[in-house]
Amino acid sequence: MDKKYQVFVSSTYEDLQEERKAVMEALLQMNCFPVGMEYFNAADDSQWDVITSLIDECDYYVLIVAGRYGSIEESSGKCYTQKEYEYAVKKGVPVISFVHSDVKNLPSGKVDSDASTVKKLEDFKKEISKKLWQKWDNKDSLASAVVLSLNKLIKSKPRTGWVRYVSLSAEANKQILALKEENEALRDKLKQVEDEDPKGIEIFQQGEDTVLITVSYYCGNRQYPKIKLTWNRIVSILAPILVDESSEEKMKSVFMDSIREDVLKVDKGYIPNFHRIEEDSFQQIKVQLIALRIIEISDRKRAVKDTETYWHLTPYGFRVMMNLKALRRKVD
Repeated sequence: MDKKYQVFVSSTYEDLQEERKAVMEALLQMNCFPVGMEYFNAADDSQWDVITSLIDECDYYVLIVAGRYGSIEESSGKCYTQKEYEYAVKKGVPVISFVHSDVKNLPSGKVDSDASTVKKLEDFKKEISKKLWQKWDNKDSLASAVVLSLNKLIKSKPRTGWVRYVSLSAEANKQILALKEENEALRDKLKQVEDEDPKGIEIFQQGEDTVLITVSYYCGNRQYPKIKLTWNRIVSILAPILVDESSEEKMKSVFMDSIREDVLKVDKGYIPNFHRIEEDSFQQIKVQLIALRIIEISDRKRAVKDTETYWHLTPYGFRVMMNLKALRRKVD
């Protein structure tokens, strides 16, 4: 069956526009999909995720190097072209590089003059030489070299590529249909499991069973008061903020705001904003709600700097909340 491959073309831009165009056209004639900086601003840090995701999706990576190193990204001290190259190598994308054979004869505007930048370019070329690479001297020879080398690379390192649906064999269509049916069956089974109440939780305290919660103070040596609460009350307090997800710090804050009146009943000297739930008590609540299958850790992706632990309701926990919190119609 005919396959089409997605090829990432990496290079500096301003000095190699004509060469890039020639390579792009050659790739299109090969029925490949060329991808490159023409579609985004590589100097925009917010676009780095876009660049890496495009490289992840590509079958092959073509690097073109001439007399310019390129704009340097501050945090790494490397140009974006080198960062792209190193990322492709790291991700195991087959790479082939093309290095200009006679930089000294290039126009001055297409060659770096700063000594430190020239050194970075030479160091980059040394790194490139460890992998498959070839020399080039003009745009036509470059385009031809890309076509020949990429054809060899496709044969030696075949990739998944893209296949038109109509070109799939009858057997492949049959397998896809079977997998689809299996997937739907598993989804139905998962939905059925989610709709069932968890088994084995009857041995744990819950509902109108009570527990003593200890409240501590940020300062002073006052005796810590203990508040008696039912598990239904605790779930009613915490469940609404766990419909989406909540950090543990927010859970503690909402909990303390909700039991303020309870604290006043046992501690007349209570001062708002100077109290907190004792850590042991909070951990007991958390463990109990996990054991009752009411909450689970949220696996939503978030910023690397965010080290908080987040929780959300399970499907069963959501049903428990609805039974406790939803308003019921009056029956005559």
